[in-house]
Amino acid sequence: MTHWDGSFYHAIAHHLPNPIVVADLDGRIVFANPEVERLAGRGLVDRHLDDLVAPEHSAVVSAWFASMARGVAGRSVYLGALPVTWNGVDRWIELSGRDMLAVDGFRGAVIALRDVTAHRNELAALEYHASHDGLTGLLNRSAMHQNLEVLAASSDPSVVLMLDLDSFKSVNDMYGHHVGDAILVALARRLECLLPESVVARFGGDELVIAVPGASEAAGAALAGRLCDALAEPYVVDGLDIVCTASLGIAVLDGSVEEALRRADTALYAAKAEGRRQVVAYDGDTHSWARRRLDLEHEVDALRHELREVQAQASAHRLDARTDDGTGLPNRRKLFEDLDEAHGTSRSTGRPYALAFLDLDHFGRLNHARGDDEGDRTLRDVAAVLEATARRGEVVYRKGGEELVVILDGADLSGALAAGERFRASLEAAALPHGGVEGWPVVTASVGVAAGSPMMPEETLRTAALCMLDAKARGRNRVSSTPIPLPVETG
Repeated sequence: MTHWDGSFYHAIAHHLPNPIVVADLDGRIVFANPEVERLAGRGLVDRHLDDLVAPEHSAVVSAWFASMARGVAGRSVYLGALPVTWNGVDRWIELSGRDMLAVDGFRGAVIALRDVTAHRNELAALEYHASHDGLTGLLNRSAMHQNLEVLAASSDPSVVLMLDLDSFKSVNDMYGHHVGDAILVALARRLECLLPESVVARFGGDELVIAVPGASEAAGAALAGRLCDALAEPYVVDGLDIVCTASLGIAVLDGSVEEALRRADTALYAAKAEGRRQVVAYDGDTHSWARRRLDLEHEVDALRHELREVQAQASAHRLDARTDDGTGLPNRRKLFEDLDEAHGTSRSTGRPYALAFLDLDHFGRLNHARGDDEGDRTLRDVAAVLEATARRGEVVYRKGGEELVVILDGADLSGALAAGERFRASLEAAALPHGGVEGWPVVTASVGVAAGSPMMPEETLRTAALCMLDAKARGRNRVSSTPIPLPVETG
C-alpha cells in the first residue's frame, strides 16, 4: 500500500475527473479520489467495498468483486445499477472494475463508479406514464390487462368489478369538464383507500375496472355493495357538494381475461338498467338478458340501415321530381320552390334578387329542320353552356320547352342586366350550330330581366317573360329590361 500511495499511478487517479476507488484483493478500499469523496463522503479508505452500498446489496458487490479477482487478468467487469444513499441523497450507481497487475508491489483492482440517477429516474418516469392514466394516476387499460393475466394464471379465485359513474355526462354538462376531472381524481383516491389489496385501473372516461385477488363471487358482491354506499358520499369540488353515485358489474375471473371483462361489462349494463347505484353479478339470467340485448341491438341496427336506405330513396325521388330529364337542370317545380324561397328571404331581410328569362331564338324551326333528337342534344349543350357561365348565387332552370330561367341571388336590376348580357354572349360565343333559319348560323337567346317584385314572386317571373318578348320584338339575340306592352282588352 505504501508503494501505491507514492506512485505515479496514484497521482493520475487523484486527478481523474471520474469517481475512482482502488481496492486490494480482500476488497478493502486503499484509495478514493476526490470525485468519489464528493459523492459518497470522506473516510472511505480502509472501509470495505461492500460498505458503499446498502446491506441488502453487499452480497451482490462481493460476488461481483470475487468474479473479477478470479477472472482473466486485465478484463473489465461491469455491475449494473444499484441503489445507494450517499450524504443523505438517494442515488443509483454502476460499477466497472479491472484487476491490477502488480504495481510497485501492490495487487488489487481499480473500480470506476458512475452516477446514473438521472437516467434511472427518466426510465422510471417513462415506465410510469406507459402504465398509468395521466389524469387519475391509476393503472391504464394495458397495465390492468397484464395484472389480470397474472391473476388468471393463478389457481386462487379472483373477481373483476367494472364500475361506472351514474349520469356523469350531466355532471360535465352542468359544472364543466374541470369539475368532472376533479371528481374522477377524487374517486381514484377513494378507491385506493378503500381497496388497498386490490388493483384499480381506469379503462376510459368514467369507467374503472377493479381486480380483487383471492376473492370469491360472494366476497366480490359484498365488497361491491360497500363500494356503492361509500361512493355515494358527496364530492367537494370548488366549494360544491356534488353527489355522483356508481353502478358495478361483477364477474369471476376463471379463465379468459377478455371473457371476464365482457361478463363484468354485461353485468354493469344490467345494473344500469335496474335503476343505477346497483350491483349485479353475472349469471345465467344476466347472460340471457345480454343475449336479448344483443339481439335488440342487431334489430335496431337493421332498422337504422333500412331507414337510411328509405331516406336515400326518398331523397333520390325528391331529386328526380325536381330535375329536368332532358337537360339535367332543375325543373319548373324546383324553379317555383326556389323562387318562393328567394322572395321570402328578400321580404324578411331586404336582400335583393332578380330573374333572367331566356328563350332560344327560332328553336322550333331548328327542331323542324334537324329533327327532335338534334333539338334535344342542342338543349343539353345550351344547358351546359349556361351552367358554366353561372356564377355563385346564380342557378339555371329549365322552365319548359326552350325557355330557361336564372335566379340571380343578391342582384338588383343593373346587376341583372349585366348577368343577362353575360349569359347571352356566352351562348352566342359557344357557336352551337342552328341551321333552321337562313342567316342564323348559331343558337342564340333573347333575354328578359326583372328585379324581384315586392308583391308576388310570380309577378317577377311574368315581368321577366314580358321583357324577353320585348327582346324578341326588337330583333332577337339581345337583352331587355322593358316589358312589352300587352294589348288593352276592350269590352
